[in-house]
Amino acid sequence: NDVTAPVVTVPAPALSMECYDASVVQTWADLATALDNCDGSVAVSASWTPPPNNCNQTVTVTFTAVDNCGNTGTATKDFLVNDVTAPVVTVPVTALSMQCYDAAVVQAWANTATALDNCDGAVSVSANWTAPPDNCIRTVTVTFTAVDNCGNTGTATKDFIVNDNTAPVITVPSAALTMECYDASAVQTWASNATALDNCDGSVSVSANWTPPPDNCNQTVTVTFTAVDNCGNIGTATKDFLVDDNTPPVITVPSTSPTMECYDAAAVRTWADMATALDNCDGSVVVTPTWTAPPDNCNRTVTVTFTAVDNCMNVGTATKTFLVNDITPPVISGVPVDANAECDAVPAPPGPGVVTATDNCDPNPSLSMSETNTKDPNAAHCGHYSYQITRTWTATDACNNTSSDAQVITVNDTQPPIWLKSPPANVVVDCATDPIPFWDPQYGTDYDDNCDPNPTLDLVVIHDIIPQPDGTKHHIRTWKIVDACNNESVTQTQIIIESRCQFASLTQGFYGNIGGVYCGNGMTAPQLLPYLIPIANDLVVGDPPNTGSLTITNATAVCILGYLPGGGTASVLTHNYQFNNPPRCNITPNTMPLGAGGRFRNILLSQTITLALNMRLDLTIGGGVKLPPPTLPYMWTYASDYVNGVCLDGNDVETGLPQPFYIPPAVMTAIGSNGSNKDLNDLLAFANAALGGASTSPATLTEVSTALDAYNKGFDNARFFAGYHAAPPPKTVVPVTAPKDFALDQNHPNPFNPITTISFTIPVECEVYLSIFNGLGEEIAVLVDRMVPAGTHAVSWNIGNMNIELPSGVYTYRIHAKGVDDREFHNVKKMMLVK
Repeated sequence: NDVTAPVVTVPAPALSMECYDASVVQTWADLATALDNCDGSVAVSASWTPPPNNCNQTVTVTFTAVDNCGNTGTATKDFLVNDVTAPVVTVPVTALSMQCYDAAVVQAWANTATALDNCDGAVSVSANWTAPPDNCIRTVTVTFTAVDNCGNTGTATKDFIVNDNTAPVITVPSAALTMECYDASAVQTWASNATALDNCDGSVSVSANWTPPPDNCNQTVTVTFTAVDNCGNIGTATKDFLVDDNTPPVITVPSTSPTMECYDAAAVRTWADMATALDNCDGSVVVTPTWTAPPDNCNRTVTVTFTAVDNCMNVGTATKTFLVNDITPPVISGVPVDANAECDAVPAPPGPGVVTATDNCDPNPSLSMSETNTKDPNAAHCGHYSYQITRTWTATDACNNTSSDAQVITVNDTQPPIWLKSPPANVVVDCATDPIPFWDPQYGTDYDDNCDPNPTLDLVVIHDIIPQPDGTKHHIRTWKIVDACNNESVTQTQIIIESRCQFASLTQGFYGNIGGVYCGNGMTAPQLLPYLIPIANDLVVGDPPNTGSLTITNATAVCILGYLPGGGTASVLTHNYQFNNPPRCNITPNTMPLGAGGRFRNILLSQTITLALNMRLDLTIGGGVKLPPPTLPYMWTYASDYVNGVCLDGNDVETGLPQPFYIPPAVMTAIGSNGSNKDLNDLLAFANAALGGASTSPATLTEVSTALDAYNKGFDNARFFAGYHAAPPPKTVVPVTAPKDFALDQNHPNPFNPITTISFTIPVECEVYLSIFNGLGEEIAVLVDRMVPAGTHAVSWNIGNMNIELPSGVYTYRIHAKGVDDREFHNVKKMMLVK
């Protein structure tokens, strides 16, 4: 019999909760156990009464265990239900701000707050606040309160702002205000019409202020209107009014006008200062007279402008005129008296300050000199140098009042041209010089004229040739100068001496012929030879002496020369220079090579001996006859007419046609002759060297002999030298005679710059007109305009003497000649000026 109840063990942990939860309690109660003495572990059941609320309630749980025998074991344990958590209040989400306080708006905003309790769920919320004293930046705190069933109270706060920051709105006066002269009271009356209305305070008062304008001169003045509400918000507005004085002063000008001959500024100023002016705002104002001084005193009406300016620069003007009129002309003094002058001594106009002019008004009247003349523009006419000059001085004042005075100068050309230089004297030219280098006088350098820049250079004697007793010739030319007024200079004559052209030689045939007679003294060869080879002056041919030469003495001369080819019978000359036929001449043997078997027919030896003798016959021939250049191989000579039968006495004259003598060019090349550097002395030395065995290349011995023969024969019996030429002379000769017809030669030089010479020929005395034309056909210079004698004449043209600048180009010169025999000649030629 089991009568022992099970032993119940309650849950060990205590149980506490804020909000009653039966399931939580059951879970906790299930932790209880029961142990029975017989049955072991048995089931436990729990029971309790739920609390009426959650407000600090202690609840007892009874645990019951019943074993199989119905024995019941019990136990109890309490748990606590106590809600101590206040509700959570949620304030309105949105912020509240207002310019003017409105309690209804605040309450509506506060009603959006909520509260939630942990046990009771949603609970009601109440709000309270203190209304602000005004609307001026006020922060108001609202307290939100919620209370649950257990009396737990939850609170929260949130502020709202009351801030009136809107300024009053001002209405300015509707009417615009303008005035000419500033009036403060009128402005104040106009400003009082402004009003203001505030959003919170309603109508508020308006004040107005402005700065008075500094003047009445288009001044825009701003009036500031101000209204302040209870929160100090300031409303402003502006409106401008205009102060603008645009009425100019009124001017009263002087009643009378001045007049004057010479402008006087001081007098005008005194008169103008009588003007007055009155202004609407400023009262009496200053008057300023202005005028432009007249540029002169010449019937000028001057307008004076009177100007008055008020403080606002309103300009009042008025005008009045006065007259300035100078009618008195200047006075001239110091004009020179009339005069006569040479064309090169025309007095210059008086210098500054000699001729003067004074005027009543103008301190500097203009004084001008104009010069007119009757001068012929053609420089070739006398009227170009004999004429009248009229110099007129004219004084003009600023008003064109004029006066004048004049001087007349009569100009004449009475002076003849002059020679600045004489022609070169003692001029000697070589024989046969062609052309003769006569002096070429130039204007400005060699001759001059006091006025005429292109006087005519006349050849009084064109070319006279006068033979002299010594064999020379005098070549004569005579000039004179004639200016445009036919004033003639003295004549100038030049004599050029042409060296003797007549030389004496004899041929080898003469020297070997005992019957020949020399024209100079009538001697035969035997008579002449002792004079040519005198004692103590042996003739040596060949080179070098003694070893390659032959010596001819006074004693052997006639003997040896008798054997010259062309003379006597040619004989063999042996190796020791002994002739094979008597007489043997008694010459000393040497070693000179003779060639041709040793015979005296050796032509080179014969010609060399002959030339050596000729150079002793005529001592002038050796240095007087120059050798030609290789290009002129023909020597021309004229035969002599002895007139009185004796040659070289000064009376000989040329006769017949020139005869040529050939000089091989190879010989001149071998000697090195250029036409002026070698003479017959050099040719003889060359032949002697050839006889001694020296080379004659590129010439042959035959050519050397030919050259010697040319000179031995060329002057045979005193012939006249006629120069070297490239070819033989013509078969006939046209004699030089006086001109038979007219001719205009080409100028020389051409082209030219600045001087050229023009020559013309007239067969009879003529009236000649020679002039120059430019490319447009305009006559620009006259070189000759007068009577000219028959002959050839030359005139120079110097463009440097022209009074105009001439360009480069083609010019023409034209001649018209009318002879005393009524024949006429016209011609024109071109020439080139190159600068």
